[in-house]
Amino acid sequence: WLRHVLERLPHAASVEDYEALLPWNCSPEMPR
Repeated sequence: WLRHVLERLPHAASVEDYEALLPWNCSPEMPR
């Protein structure tokens, strides 16, 4: 999960983007 977040953090532009990266919003395997 942490790697998934760190890869997408630079692209997160809004609060919604950051909330989508929270652990309880991420499924265990997110191919995208």
